[in-house]
Amino acid sequence: MAAVRRIPVILLIMLPVVLVGAAVVYYAVDIPYRADYSLQNDLLQLRQQNSAVHTARQLFTSHEGQPIFWTRLVFLVCLALNGTLSYYALTLTGFAFLIVLLALLYAAFRRAGLALAYFIPVPFWLFSLQSYETLLWSTAALQAYSQMAFVLATFYLLARNRHRERFIALVPAVLALFSGNSGLPALIAGLLILFRQQHWRSIMIWSVVLIGCLSFYGYSDQPATPLSPVPLIPLPERIESFFHSAGLFADLTGAIPGRETPSGLLVGLGIVLVLGTVYFLVRLAIKAFNRQTFPFWDDFFLASGLFLLMLFLSGIPAGTELPGTGLPGAGLPDQSRLYSAVLVSILYLYSVFRWRFFSLRRWEAIVVTLSTVVLSLLSSYWSMDGIVYQHRQTIVAYLNWLQLTPAGHQRAIRTVYVPTATPFVKRIARLTGPASLTIDASTQLDSLREEPDQYVFVQEGHVNPTPANPDNGAYILLTSLEHRYLFAAWPAKPNRVAPTASHPRYTPRQFYAQIPKEDLRQGRYRIGILTSEPDRASLAMTNQYLIFTPSDQQPEKDSAQPMAIK
Repeated sequence: MAAVRRIPVILLIMLPVVLVGAAVVYYAVDIPYRADYSLQNDLLQLRQQNSAVHTARQLFTSHEGQPIFWTRLVFLVCLALNGTLSYYALTLTGFAFLIVLLALLYAAFRRAGLALAYFIPVPFWLFSLQSYETLLWSTAALQAYSQMAFVLATFYLLARNRHRERFIALVPAVLALFSGNSGLPALIAGLLILFRQQHWRSIMIWSVVLIGCLSFYGYSDQPATPLSPVPLIPLPERIESFFHSAGLFADLTGAIPGRETPSGLLVGLGIVLVLGTVYFLVRLAIKAFNRQTFPFWDDFFLASGLFLLMLFLSGIPAGTELPGTGLPGAGLPDQSRLYSAVLVSILYLYSVFRWRFFSLRRWEAIVVTLSTVVLSLLSSYWSMDGIVYQHRQTIVAYLNWLQLTPAGHQRAIRTVYVPTATPFVKRIARLTGPASLTIDASTQLDSLREEPDQYVFVQEGHVNPTPANPDNGAYILLTSLEHRYLFAAWPAKPNRVAPTASHPRYTPRQFYAQIPKEDLRQGRYRIGILTSEPDRASLAMTNQYLIFTPSDQQPEKDSAQPMAIK
């Protein structure tokens, strides 16, 4: 009977894993996105190396000040096994590490001797479609999820406090160190645990390995790209960012139609999380000073709590000083949400473990579980448009890359990546060719506006994508004599067009498109609307033009000057 009663609990624990996993399997595409193109170039350079020493140095070269050895290694293994890069398989590999992360937390939870029902909130915190950019982006998924899995594996093995595990823990610790900038805080937290356990021989070995890895990295590192200057952030903003990052697990922006989660709420929740973590860390410090015995969960929470607080303090999750993934344009908010979700999971489990003898904890756990399940499912449901948009954006970014990249470099890339030419991609590529510039005007955009970092287009009366048909819907074409760009549109939300509470979540025949200025080159672009439907695609051009000049080439102008759209 006990086993039968556990079935509904197990199904509830697996629910977010299955839902998010199904979305990744359905919407992921075998196409590179953003920093994936840089990794392709890295593989080309690796193939050109004529010695093992140069190959090793190339593997360990930092990118944007961040070591990405592990990500390059996974790409290299994929290429060796498959003969070509498979971004679909790489994305699934990244998602698999998120499952490994959940498994590590479950293994730690089982050592607390608690009923299985207390574990229900944890997968709902970790698995959410609000992280759609990271979930469908192979590099970001590998970088974020694998590194966090390595870190928790290190702490789990150290907390077991056994001679063999302490040396095995060096393997995930070193992998974490060469997977990103958050590896160093993990090693520091691990050394503190060894000091607490007073294993002096292990401390010496760990210190030698740490110094050796840092020395090797300093020797082998030849930055592939120059580091961007770090802006100085005022102290009050840094403090606010610290607490905001800690509370991002509750960011339900998109879950409430037409509204965003107030920043003050996230900061307040971050303060509660940080104060709760500090409270337990201080108690553990007093316990260590009095030379009391530490069970597994004391060491595990001590290392994890210190590590996460160091991350938030350093600004790594928010990307304020050290980019969270070390790659340009990475899903930094998504990675911050992951760190915040891990923090709230560990704090919740440790609180239940410490207060397991109090009857009140059952009701508190029930409230936490119910609220977490409801809000997580609601958030994932309303994030479906985001994951559909990410799928579409990945495809159009690849089409833009084909337009802007010299033919010689494309041929070189085909030695490491052979694209999957789907009928949809072929049809869109034909319609957006050079002839599109001379097509007669047959439509007009309803709304055009310029914002500091993007242009925003809104149009009525057009088909929109659906979860079942993500490739359908409208795309914005910008075409000139020199360049052509395609941008995916998505259904207009009320807060994007008219922020009134009476509107439904979507206006089903109205689309909204964002054109980031950083993606454009200088020029005069004619605007067109490409519409894709299940059985056909069509292109309608306007007689409206966008004249874009990069900000560093623009003269000083009054803010009241109209934007350059005609």
